[in-house]
Amino acid sequence: MSTWETISIRKRLLEEVESLVRKGYYLCVSEFVTEAVQNLLEKIWRKRKRLLYTHKHAWIENTLGKTRVGLSEYAAKRLKTIIDVRTGDTGQIIKQGEPLALLETTSNRLFVLFSPVSGKINRVNERILEEPYLINEDAYGAGWIVEISPLNFEIEKEQLLTCEDYDNWLNSLRGRLLQR
Repeated sequence: MSTWETISIRKRLLEEVESLVRKGYYLCVSEFVTEAVQNLLEKIWRKRKRLLYTHKHAWIENTLGKTRVGLSEYAAKRLKTIIDVRTGDTGQIIKQGEPLALLETTSNRLFVLFSPVSGKINRVNERILEEPYLINEDAYGAGWIVEISPLNFEIEKEQLLTCEDYDNWLNSLRGRLLQR
């Protein structure tokens, strides 16, 4: 068993990129890297713009009949390494502003995630129960916490923040995480 498999994968990727440079698709490897990073950032930004947020750092995505809730990347980074996640049970009805999940960090801090809307918990992300660090690594992707069926989404969404409003609000906090 080779212990250098990841290096050989990286080498193959570099060989592919160098091949694209030789074919004239890119001037140099750094041009390819710049474009790849830019595309990734644009993808993340497009995803974030679809989300709505609360002042308590929850996000909600309501698309294609599926409503997912998670912890904002801002909060996840400030909490450092999340080591445990406890959520409500599937089928539980929850009201907007009620505790939805309890997150524990390596520094033994507890963070309560409050529900951005009222609804019924349809599904808990089983992966984060086994791998809670996914919230830190991919807050808007694999780190989602629950799926819910909103009861009053059209009314309650008026109390939520757009991505731009959330970012502006964060800038006004100057680094504080927990609000009273």
